[in-house]
Amino acid sequence: MVKGILKETDFIGELRKILRREREKRGISQERLAKQLGISSAYLSQMENGTRHIYVAFLSAWCEAMHISVPFVMEKWSKSSGSNDLHRKRIPEYVKILEDLVTLGFNVELDSIMIGLKSLVQHEKIMRQREQDKLYRAESREQIKEYFPKEEAEKE
Repeated sequence: MVKGILKETDFIGELRKILRREREKRGISQERLAKQLGISSAYLSQMENGTRHIYVAFLSAWCEAMHISVPFVMEKWSKSSGSNDLHRKRIPEYVKILEDLVTLGFNVELDSIMIGLKSLVQHEKIMRQREQDKLYRAESREQIKEYFPKEEAEKE
C-alpha cells in the first residue's frame, strides 16, 4: 500500500473510478464540482484518488451535484469487477440501505458499510451451503435405504 493512500475495499476503489469517469464524461471540472459541494478541489481530488474517505451522506450530495442518482452509480458498479464480493441481484437492497442511512442522518464511511454487507452476504452463502449439504445428506440416506433396505433395517 502506498503511504497516504487509504486501505479500501474493491467497492470503494471502483466507486471512485465511476464517480471520476461520470464527472469527466459530463465535462465537470473538479473545481466546479468542489464548489457545488462546498469543499476545496484538493479535498475532492483526495476523495477521487483514495487519500480521503467517502462518507455515505457525501455520496448522495456528490451524485446530486452531478445530476445522477445513487442507484445509477450502484448499477454501474454492479457491472464492474468491484462487485464480485457482493450479490449483484441485491443492488437495490444496498441502495435502500445507503438511502436509509442518509435519511436517518448517519454519516459513516462507505467502506465500513460495504464490508458489513460483504460479511452478511458471505454468511448467507455459508448458511445456504449448509442447508444444501443437509439436504444432500438426507437424500443420500434415502437412496441408501432404497438400494440396501435389508442392511439399513439391521442397523436400526
